[in-house]
Parts: sequence; structure tokens; C-alpha cells
Amino acid sequence: GRDRVFGYVFGKYDITNDLAFTARFSADVYSTYQEERIAVSSVDPSYYSHFTQNFQELNTELMLRYNHSWDNISLTAMLGGNFRQDEATTFLGQTVGGLVVPNLYTVANSVSPARVTENDVNSAVNSVFGSASLGFKNFIYLDVTGRNDWSSTMKSPTKEDPNEAISYFYPSVSLSFLLTELNGLNDISWLSLLKLRGNYAEVGNDAPPYATQSTYTQNTSYGNYALFSVNSTLQNPDLVPERTKGWEVGLETRFLNNRIGLDFAYYRTDSYDQILPVLVSPFTGVTRMWVNGGQIENTGFEITLLTTPIQKKDWRWDLNVNWWKNKNEVIELFEGVDNLLIYSAWDVSINATVGQPYGTIRGTDFVYTDSNGNITDKENGKKTVDENGYYLRTASDTVIGNIEPDWKMGIPT
Repeated sequence: GRDRVFGYVFGKYDITNDLAFTARFSADVYSTYQEERIAVSSVDPSYYSHFTQNFQELNTELMLRYNHSWDNISLTAMLGGNFRQDEATTFLGQTVGGLVVPNLYTVANSVSPARVTENDVNSAVNSVFGSASLGFKNFIYLDVTGRNDWSSTMKSPTKEDPNEAISYFYPSVSLSFLLTELNGLNDISWLSLLKLRGNYAEVGNDAPPYATQSTYTQNTSYGNYALFSVNSTLQNPDLVPERTKGWEVGLETRFLNNRIGLDFAYYRTDSYDQILPVLVSPFTGVTRMWVNGGQIENTGFEITLLTTPIQKKDWRWDLNVNWWKNKNEVIELFEGVDNLLIYSAWDVSINATVGQPYGTIRGTDFVYTDSNGNITDKENGKKTVDENGYYLRTASDTVIGNIEPDWKMGIPT
């Protein structure tokens, strides 16, 4: 079961007609409780587990807002700060070796010493941010934003002050033209809106908690002796924040008093220094390590059809359809590595391979040949058998697909 409470408190004070101060405090708190039971004399050994999770996210936000218009110029600006604090605690108790007393489902009712796992994860992000929107004659609009974050998860023991969080800044800028405000276009009755836009943006992201500092894992005690082990994932004190840079151009139209419209966008984004837990040889004493991994490029376009099929005095029906296609490619990984294993099961694996789309699926495939007996791909050939009538198969690292769809389509409701 889950219990959840969330909400916010908001306050506003008008300093002048154009300048206002706002304060907002929000909270999201929930707790989860789960049990698993296997009775004595079942097919599987008797078992009981008890899992609880408590999570809370608290946000405190302060902002100054300014809004003013002159003859042909309008300005909307904002300056603010935010403090976010996350706390998550989990408890998992499991019996080992079965239940001593049938039908008594408690962790203490364990044949062997019970296994207990507890986690307490805390993180915080301090931010300052600002934005400005400048308009001229309702025709040209320039929007600029900037944000700077200090994350507790990016503290590094190798720095001069290990308690100092790494600072990372990311801006954005956009420019739009309302072409229907031009003479000659504003008189066309059936053309409600014609807007051309372009923007550039950067986004920063921090590391998971405790990825830069070594920690220990406490295991089940042996008698009166407490047992600790090194974390199986090696922390990296030299991690830097992830960065994503992208640009977009688009055209937005509305016709027949906004009854029908079309929105087209083309974009490209590049992600750098992604923070990844990569597999390493277990002979090193760990199975994974945190690294900043290379660059991934995404390009694509999206088309949205906006319609209002029915519009009456008392109600209206809006029907929107969007279709988009994305193509990504792994440009590079970290030094000396051209393939990163993301997931594997049986003889199939999902990978990030340099020169391939992210999420390439590798496994065993059939051998396909054309009418001349030449090996080819699935689209241009047929499955081939050997002299005993068995299908020929490729090696287990053959590319057989990708987790990304060719395209997506949706009808928002």
C-alpha cells in the first residue's frame, strides 16, 4: 500500500504596480509498505519479507517578477532562487532458510539469522535562476533564461574543500517572429497565426547520491562481529555534471479562427559527459564504476495537427494529433571503449556502440542469402539451411534490432 500527501503554500506581495515578490513552499511526501509471503509446505521454501519506503521532497522558492510595457516594447523579467531537499529511507527485512513457526509472518521468525537491508539517501540542490522576455510591436519576441545549480551529489573528496559542491550553469535563448502582424498578412481573414521560432538551450544534470565518495555496505553480522564490505560500484571523485546542448527551429500556423492549425519543429541535441555505471572486471574488487561517458546525438522532427471539429456556445471538442521521428547515434564513449553493455539476458544484450544508435540489440540471427547464394540482410534475402536442413545462424554479437521505435504517434486526451 501507499500513502501520499502533496501540496503547496503560495504568497505574493506587490511592491509596485510592475514589481512583485512571490514565495512558494511545496512538499511531496509518501510512504510505501509491501509484504511477500510463502507458506510452509508450499512448492517453494517458506519465506517472508517486509519492505517499507519513506520519501519526501521539499522545495522552497523565492522570486521577484517585473512586468512593464512602453509604447512599442514590453518586458517581463524574473529573478529567483530555489532550495530542494530530497530524503529517502528504505527498510527490507527477509527471512533466511524458511519460517520456524508456520503462519507466523515476521522477520524474526527466521530459521537462520534474518537479512536486513537499510538505506538512508539524502541530497540537496541550491539554485539561482532568471529570465527575461522582450517584445517589440507584438512582432518580435526575445526570451533569455539562465540557471545555476549547486548539487550536494557533486561534492568531491579530491577538491580543496570536500564540502564544496560543484557549480554548473546552463542558459537558453529563443527568438520568435509573429509574421501575421506584418502588413499584408494581418488582413488575411482565414490566417489566424503564422509564427516562426528558433531556440538554443543547455541543460545540466548532477550525479546520483554518493557517486563521488566511497561508501561501505553493512552486511548481516557474524555473531557479535559486524561485517562491512566495499560497495560493488566504484565511486569516482572526478565526475563532472552531465551536459545537453540543443537547438530547434519551428513553424506554427493557425487557420479559420484557430479551428485548425499545424506545428512543425526540427531539432538536434547533443549530450556530453553522461554519468554511467560501466561494467569492469570483477578481479578489480568491484563490478562497476561511475564514469563520464562520451557523446550521444539526437536529431528529429515533430508535426502536430491542432483541430477543433466541434465548437458550440456551451462546449467545444479539441482534437490534436502529433507524429514525431527521432534518430540518435553514439558519437563517442569514454577513452578506450567503443561499446557499453547496458543490459543482457540469456543470449541477447542491449548496448551503446560508437557509430550505432543508442540501445542496439545484439544476439544470434539467421543467415540470409539472396538468389545467387550471397549473404545479405533480412529484407533482401531468405533464411538459409545447411546440408542437414538446419537453419544457419550468425555469431551471438550480431546486430538484430534497436530498442528505439522508427516513429511515434499520439492523440493527447
